[in-house]
Order: sequence, then structure tokens, then C-alpha cells
Amino acid sequence: MTRIFAAGFVAFGLSFAPSLATTQTLSIPGGAAVYIDKMDPEFEVDFRAELSRQKVALTVVSTAEAAEVLIVGAEQAKDVNITPQPGGIGLRVRRGGTVLVQDKVNTTTLWSGTWEVRSYNPKEQRKAASDLVGKLKKAVRSTLKK
Repeated sequence: MTRIFAAGFVAFGLSFAPSLATTQTLSIPGGAAVYIDKMDPEFEVDFRAELSRQKVALTVVSTAEAAEVLIVGAEQAKDVNITPQPGGIGLRVRRGGTVLVQDKVNTTTLWSGTWEVRSYNPKEQRKAASDLVGKLKKAVRSTLKK
């Protein structure tokens, strides 16, 4: 009898215990003023161009003080390997980074995405920027509908 009572008491207590895992929905506000901070300089040009071309619902401002949201790039190590191959040499390049969209006030990360290119071909870099901005656009668009 005491086992049944104890098990019932524990189950009753757990059902009313506060939840430790809370879900916080972070969103990128549509139409927010954003400042593009430190980023790979070559990638930043393509990233800015894609923000304009894809008409992302964000306003790029020239100073961090005027911004509500910061876009920060964290560059990963550049990996260049030159290997001898029959008939010449082989060049393998791997560049990439992470782009974070952060709330300026409390520096929480609202969105993040990664990019990577495997050559110095400008078309590949533009494609990586286009893909990343497309994902960012979906994140902003989904907050506009709510």
C-alpha cells in the first residue's frame, strides 16, 4: 500500500513540476535595420549583392548604432593543399565560414548559416552567397507571416 501511495505521490508531483526545458522562439524581425559587421572581405561583396538581388526584407544600414540586428561573419581556416599529380600539380582549396544574425541588444543568435567553396572561382563564391542568403530570406519571411 505504501509503495502505491509513494508512486502516486511522485507521479502527481511530477505532473505539476515546472518544466526545466523551455523553448524560446527567436525570430528575425522583417524590415529590421541590419549592420553587416566583420566578414570575409571577398564573400561580403557577394553577400551584400545577394541581399539586394533577392530582395530580403531587411534594411542594410551603414553604422552599427543605427542597426537593430547585426550580421557577423566568423571565418573558418583557409585550407590550401598542393599535391603532386601525374602530369602536373593538383590544387585543392577549401574556404568557408559561418554567418550569424544577432540581436544587437542582448547579442542572442537569431539565425546562423555556413558557407563553403572549394576553389577560387568567383562563380562558386557567388553561388555560396546566393544559397546562404536564400536560407536567410526564408527565415525572415517565416517571421513576417506570423
